Amino acid sequence: MTIKLADDVSPESLKGTTLVALLNLAQPSPAMALALARFVSAGGGLFISVGDRVDATVWNERMAKLLPQPLGLPRTASALPGQHAGEIVDDRPAERLAPIDRSHPLLASFPEHGEGLVSARFFKYVLLDPAPESPDRSVILRYESGAPALVEKQVGKGRVMLLSTTVDREWTDLPIRTGFLPLVREAARRLVGVTGDDEAASLRAGEARILAFTGDEQRLEVSRPDGSVWVARREQASAARSVLYGETDRLGTYHVRAVGPTAPWWRGPSKTS
Repeated sequence: MTIKLADDVSPESLKGTTLVALLNLAQPSPAMALALARFVSAGGGLFISVGDRVDATVWNERMAKLLPQPLGLPRTASALPGQHAGEIVDDRPAERLAPIDRSHPLLASFPEHGEGLVSARFFKYVLLDPAPESPDRSVILRYESGAPALVEKQVGKGRVMLLSTTVDREWTDLPIRTGFLPLVREAARRLVGVTGDDEAASLRAGEARILAFTGDEQRLEVSRPDGSVWVARREQASAARSVLYGETDRLGTYHVRAVGPTAPWWRGPSKTS
């Protein structure tokens, strides 16, 4: 994981990246907005959270193609947390999450009643302006008021998620709840294309993977996170019609493509961690 200030991020620095998180960014530059649109459309994952620094007007103008819903006005549910000496959990009235819908793939591994999430308190969040119904957009989490808390949108080959509050304790105590880290983990996995059904596709850095020739493909290609491509030809395969790929030292998503006599097809991603 690499952490950078917005001014230190260039469009070129997105090469080889699989997931970008913009956390309480005041405003994306026009160049960054364009680069992110290309990045997501090509299959990248983008996570966005808001905060006091966010300029909603600029975001809505420059990131219209990426935002799942336009940013609206902040809503304060109660006094902000952390205002009393020695305070750990703020017990004043605040917004909570509505019951979770475990039919969504991101929430499938959570307990039935959403323990660790529904106990979180939200003292401030950004209301999202209405958006037309679309099969490419879905609300993952809502507040009890019905306002969206976490929304996702499919853009090209990639996906964007928008959290309408902060990822620190400025606006919520979610980060100290037991459901926070699982939520972040599942969001990251979904954004890079690894779901619960792809558990076997997750690798540790440096771990080898056996790739098999199963049809009439002539070669297998592995696209690495840095953009380079490794190629194995059928004549290089063992008697078991397989080859061993071990160059998984870079963190990110590796895509395997089988190339047949006439056209290629994707076998799917493997993700190193």
